[in-house]
Parts: sequence; C-alpha cells; structure tokens
Amino acid sequence: MFPIGFVRKLLGIPVAPNPATRQASSIMLLVLCGLITGVSPVFASVKQNHSEQSSDRYIQQLDDLSALWSFYKQTYIQSGRVVSLDENGITTSEGQGYAMLRAVWSNDRATFNTVWAWTKQHLQVRDDKLFAWKWKGTVIDRNSATDADTDIALALILAARRFDHPAFEQESLAIINSIWDQEIVHIGSRAYVTAGNWARYEDYPTIHVAYLAPYAYETFASVDSHHPWAHAIESSYAILHWLYDEEALPVPPELIYLDKHNGQLTVRHPVTGVSSSFSYDAFPIFWRVALDAAWFGRSERPLRQKMLGFFQQEWKAHGKFVDRYSLKGLPLSSSEGLPLYATVHALAFQEQHDLTRLLSEKKLAPIEAGALEGKRLPYYFQNWLWFGQAVTLSQARHYDEFLGFLRPFDVVGFSAHFPWELFAVTVMLYLIARWHPVLKFVFLICGFSLCLRYLHWRFFHTLNFLETGGLFISVALWAAELYAFSTVVLLFIQVGIGWRRQPVCPPEPTQGFAPSVDIFIPIYSESCEILKKTLIGASAMEHGHKRIYVLDDSHREEVCRLAEQFGATYIKGPRQHAKAGNLNHALTQTEGELIVVFDTDHIPVTTFLTETVPFFADPEMGFVQTPHHFYNQDIFQRALGAGPRIPNEQDLFNHAIQGGRQGWQGAFFVGSGAVFRRSAIAALNGFNLMSITEDIHTSQHLHARGWKSAFVDKDLAVGLTAENLASYIVQRRRWMLGCLQIFFKDNPLLCRGLSLRH
Repeated sequence: MFPIGFVRKLLGIPVAPNPATRQASSIMLLVLCGLITGVSPVFASVKQNHSEQSSDRYIQQLDDLSALWSFYKQTYIQSGRVVSLDENGITTSEGQGYAMLRAVWSNDRATFNTVWAWTKQHLQVRDDKLFAWKWKGTVIDRNSATDADTDIALALILAARRFDHPAFEQESLAIINSIWDQEIVHIGSRAYVTAGNWARYEDYPTIHVAYLAPYAYETFASVDSHHPWAHAIESSYAILHWLYDEEALPVPPELIYLDKHNGQLTVRHPVTGVSSSFSYDAFPIFWRVALDAAWFGRSERPLRQKMLGFFQQEWKAHGKFVDRYSLKGLPLSSSEGLPLYATVHALAFQEQHDLTRLLSEKKLAPIEAGALEGKRLPYYFQNWLWFGQAVTLSQARHYDEFLGFLRPFDVVGFSAHFPWELFAVTVMLYLIARWHPVLKFVFLICGFSLCLRYLHWRFFHTLNFLETGGLFISVALWAAELYAFSTVVLLFIQVGIGWRRQPVCPPEPTQGFAPSVDIFIPIYSESCEILKKTLIGASAMEHGHKRIYVLDDSHREEVCRLAEQFGATYIKGPRQHAKAGNLNHALTQTEGELIVVFDTDHIPVTTFLTETVPFFADPEMGFVQTPHHFYNQDIFQRALGAGPRIPNEQDLFNHAIQGGRQGWQGAFFVGSGAVFRRSAIAALNGFNLMSITEDIHTSQHLHARGWKSAFVDKDLAVGLTAENLASYIVQRRRWMLGCLQIFFKDNPLLCRGLSLRH
C-alpha cells in the first residue's frame, strides 16, 4: 500500500485545510490505493459464484461445438457430399440434411451452399422434388426418407432467415408441398407422417416414430398457408400419447403401422405379426420432442416425463444405456447406445436437470473431450452429439424468435463477468466529480480500473485457440483494443486530472523591457487576397518595435508589391526544406529579439503582441503559443449543417490538450500564432529541418535544452481550416508523416534533457 502522503504528492493533490475534508479525502485515497493494489474490500473480490462458472463453461462449450463442426467438415464432407465412412462410403439424404442443419446453426453459409448444391444435383432426381435416400457413385435407391426431406426443407427455411436469402425458402416450399402430398396419409382430420413416399401405397403404411418432427411442421406452417400443418402436429403427439399412455410402453419401437380404413395404430404388423424393437432408428425422437419444447413450449410436460421415466430407472440401476431394448424395456445388447445418451440428454435438459448433469459428466463430456483431441467417433454419433449440444446451448434456433437478434449476445456471461458495483460507482462519480478534485481523481481511477479489467478478461477468457487463424485474429483485435486504451492513457498523461487552472499570467517586466519583434509571414502557394488580410492584421498590432517580413518561397512579383504596400520587407525564400527552410533563411537576414510566426492565412488581433511579449520578461521563456482559431466552418460543421452550434474539430487540441499541457510546461509550437526568443532558436541553429512537422520537432529540442514554454489560451489570431475532405486528408497525412519521422529518427524517449512526461 502506498503512503497517503506519497500518493498526494505524486498526483499533485493539495492538502485540504479543513480537517473533516482532509479526513474524507484520505479515506477516498485509501479506497483508491486498494483498487490499485487489489486489496479493496469493496472491489477487490472477484466473483467465483455458480453463475460465473456456468458462464465460463457455456462459452467453452460454444467453442467446443464450433470445433466439432470444423472436425466433421474436414472428415466427412467432400465437395458438398457427406460420406458415411462407417457404412462403406455411402451417402444418404439423411446425412445431407444433418449437414445442412448443422451448417445453418453454425452460421457457415459457404458449407451450406456446397452441401445444398451437391444434394440438388445428385439426390433431387425425382419429379416430386423429394430426395433419393441413398447414393454411391450413382443413385442406389430413388425412394425418399421423410426425416431427410423434412430436415432439408427445414434447413432451407432456416437458411433463408439466417442468411437473408429468400430463394432458399422458395426451394423449401416445393419440398414441403411434396411432403404433404407424397409422405402423409390423411384420415379424417389427422395427417399421419409416414416413413417415405412408398409408405402411403402400403396396405398398412409404415410410420417411423423417430421421424415425427412437430417443430418442423410448425415452421412449415409459418411459410406454407395452403396446408393445415397443425394436423400433422396433433397426429405426432397423438402417436406418442398412444405409445406411452395407452400401450404403456417404456420405450417406443422404431416402426408402427397404420390401418388406413379405421385409423387404428398397431405395434405389430397386421399381416406378418412382426414388431420392431427400440434401437438406433428410434433414438432421434427424444431430441425432436426436446427441440419442439425448446422452440414452441408445448404443454406436453407429462408426456416428456414419461419418455424420460425409463431412462431414469435404467441409469439408477445400471449407470448406462444400451443400444437396443425390447418393448418391455429389457436390454437386448451389451453395447452402449452412444447416440442415445445425446438425444436423451437433450430431452432431460427440458425436464430433469439431475439426469442432464449425470449424463453430461459421466458420458458425454469424456466422449466430447476425446472427439476434440481428434478421436474418430461413429458418423451417426458425431451428428447426434452435436445436435444434442446445440439444443442445450440454445444454438439450434428457428431465427423467428421475438427479439431474436439479441440471442447471440451472452447476457448471462456478460453479467457474471461485468463489475456492476464498480460500474455503478463510476457513473455516480461522473455525476458528482465536478464538486471536488478528489472525486474527479476517484472517477478516473474507477474508469481506468474498468478498462483494465476488460482487457484482462478479453486476454484470458476470450482468445480463440481452436479455429484456424483464430489466435492471430483474436490477438490482433485485442491488440487494437489495447492501442485504443493506450491513447486514452496518453491523453490523461498530457492533460492531467483537470484541476481548475488559473489563467496564465506573465511576470512583472523589468524597467526598460521593450524587445524588438520580427513578424515572419511565410507564403508559398496561397493567394494574395489571403495574404492581404494577414498583413492588415499584422500592421495593426500594438507594439513599438516591430517589423513585418513576408517570406516568399513562390518568388511572385505580386507578393512583393503587396508586401511593399503595407511597409513589410520582402524576402525571397530559398525553396529548400519547405517552411522551416524559409524561416531559417529569414533568421539570417533579421535581428529582432523576438520572432513571431504567422501562417499566410492567420490574421492576428491588435493585442496579440501585448498579450504574449510580456512573458519574455522571464529570461528562460523560449516561446509562447496561442490557440488556432478559425473563421470558416470545418468539414464536420459543414456536413452536419451545425455551424457554430458544435465546436471546431481542432478545439479539443487547441484548447483542452494545449491548456492541459501548459500546467506542466509542456505546450508546444503548432506552426503559427507563436512568439520565439531569437536566442532560443539560435541555440538550435534554427528551426529543425529533419521532419516536415518542424513545429513539434523544434518544440521538442527547445524543451530538451531547458527553455520554458507558455500557452496563452486566448483566441488572438484567426485562420482558415481545411475546407474540404481532400484538403483535410492532405493536412492530416502531412502531420502523420512528420510525427512518424520524429518517432523513428529522433524519438523523444531517447532525447536527452526531456522529462519522462515530455
């Protein structure tokens, strides 16, 4: 902890005469020291609560989800074709639909486009716009699979919303019409979704339980007003209620059958008597019901709990799920059903958080960790692991939510990391900082603390180590933010805290103090009309010993005649080293003790010299600078049509920054409106020629040699600012190049005689 007296001295805070005020300011300083050293009882504690840990975990899971998609693309997708490496390299419409959904939810438009293009070209070969379900070199089976057609149509609708591409929705509508006409059996008001286009021709149409996707039918209804998709939703839930309520099955079979004549459902085929078991093809139903609950929040909680009941008991009894069960819930295999963990986890996330946590910790997290390390997982499980995580992380979206544009923003994570207390104190201090200098100082410390905490959080919690090029991009962005913060710090170093400064007053002149003044007006390409206004102002300045010199680098006769008209001495410039060379040439031909520099367009007021010359009664005063003031509108005032209602863009520098620098003798020459002691300039052998911004460079070496500077914050001369964007850019480019020259060739940090602040 710093001693309070040391902090006061370091910051230049005066000791309050009132004991109560002194005690209050000391307490504030103690709090500030705590903020700096990290031991403040109010602000030093870092939240380590459950919400923050959950937020950090959530962010990590999002990164992992992105990494899983990147691995899947590189492993299974070849020029838009999804290759099932576990099944002899075949491609199915199901796999293409999965890839399209994952691409949309991963915001990967490029991959979506290539997968959709391949799917259209190679699988959409039927006249009805549905998709042949199996391909290897050529179409092997032209029949459609309803789940794939549904997934592809849904992916196109989501892509139209996510990528703002309406053409995708039009392509989806053609598929939706065919699903309704070719893959749905209509009995009364019920619309039963069958297994494929072939099923409706069967005597007892086959229904794949895991193909039921009420969330998709709801989405279809939002774009297709010609078909009552609500009937398909009702029938889907009617089937599930029949299985779990009437048949009282612990798990659903893969297939059930529909009697087209009376609408009765059966588990066994009415002709063959065969019934299917619960296995891989039934696993997706839990995920589909979970997604429907997440998207549309249907009041089917009792059903969802029944669907989870068997798995809760199975976990308690055995701590695992196998990949095949009889319809009585008896295990028919000893192998674990890995995709089942993912789909049940998604449903449990909606209803049973204890089961969600157990499945995540004991099964899914270790498997996912292996996948992130490059361990190859079965193709089918790869998809359902990702889909399950996408639902629990709210990344599987329909992009039509109320205020959905806010969803990408991590409100929970932001709130967990954001120092609300410190922010509130900072805002409060901002409102009352003007009451006392200590309050202003406390406000600045709090503000800087917020910035530093943000940079720390960005560096240690947000850099991307997973994606290709992610580290470079994220570090580059962080470096840009650090640079932005550094400019604020440097501004603070220049202007300080901003105590109420007393006007700068010159010392009492000694008897007989009446220095001679040479007024230099350099000109190159400016018009004589502009020069004439400046000569009128210079001639009218009040001072007994002044001479005016026009320094002409253009060597024009009209300039010479105009100078003579106002009694000014005309000096031809050397046409070397630009303005600095012109000034140095004039120094060799003049003798005045003080030198005033005005740009061609800077018109002084009559009191210019009476306001500035008295400062040179101090023998250590090297130069006096006045602010630049402009009588025309700058490009921003003109563009906004605001005129004088907003300040000139350069006022921040010409008043606030220069005024702040004056507080520590740091004001510098800015090219015009300044008065120099000749002996100070002579000690430098003239104005510096190395940089095209000779003004700041000359100031640097005057300060380094111990000469003082003063800034008189009064508008004592008025000039022209850049009148259009082209001139503005030329001006700022010149300033930038000049400062870069100084930085690389004569860096002030390496200049002897300058204090660190200079």
